[in-house]
Amino acid sequence: MNKLEGLFNRFMSAKHEVQNLAAIVQNDGATTTNEEVKQWDLRFQEHVTEMQSLHNDVLKHYAEQNDEKIKQRRQTKIIRNRIKCNRCGQIIESVSRHDFKTCKCGSVSVDGGKDYLRRSFKEKGDYEDLSETVGVSS
Repeated sequence: MNKLEGLFNRFMSAKHEVQNLAAIVQNDGATTTNEEVKQWDLRFQEHVTEMQSLHNDVLKHYAEQNDEKIKQRRQTKIIRNRIKCNRCGQIIESVSRHDFKTCKCGSVSVDGGKDYLRRSFKEKGDYEDLSETVGVSS
């Protein structure tokens, strides 16, 4: 089980406990003492606090993953962004951001210029990547 699955399972467990407490209070409301209500309220607040903490942990997890992806992208500089269609043989190149190009048979496309590498294709083996990139030291 990965970290995210563990956080999700703990969140769902806390959520179910909160729902159970709410059902108990709703069903037994007329026969409960003030002390029992205080105990349930305390448990309820503890679980809500745990759920909020888990939510923040999930957000932090996604932020860390995104930071790593951004770091990896910054370590590569795109010199040429081009591909060759394996069906029609045409070489297509994207020279600027959002410069979306499609080959003459319509099987593959390239996009992103020197900002990002994006490929669109009908089948995985439809193109050969001819892009040129260099590593950038951080």
